[in-house]
Amino acid sequence: MDALMAQPYETDAASVSLLRSRETAVSQLAAHMKARSIDAMIYPTMPFQAPNASDAWPDVRTPLGYGNWLGLPEISVPAGYSADGMPAGNLSFVGLPGSDARLFALAASYEAASGRFRAPAL
Repeated sequence: MDALMAQPYETDAASVSLLRSRETAVSQLAAHMKARSIDAMIYPTMPFQAPNASDAWPDVRTPLGYGNWLGLPEISVPAGYSADGMPAGNLSFVGLPGSDARLFALAASYEAASGRFRAPAL
């Protein structure tokens, strides 16, 4: 995050380039997903334990935020927990614009089948 605080997305050359090509990227992705009957992309959100609030932010080099960059709906669900009970290995479900309900259904099905979701203590 430090690098983006010094050079925000709006002035980062790669970010500006991606935003300019977003419409083309989304339409090509949609065509490929529809041609292959793919409802969602699923990938690790953060393939490591969630940091404590007092820890330094880890070097995140994952697809995290791919959906956000392209304006696609995305939901992240727990895929496991570390020894100290912190979430670890979350999965992201990313779909095309308008597929929000389908993504929620897929994520809920994964949570139910995996048994890895634990509601927080009240």
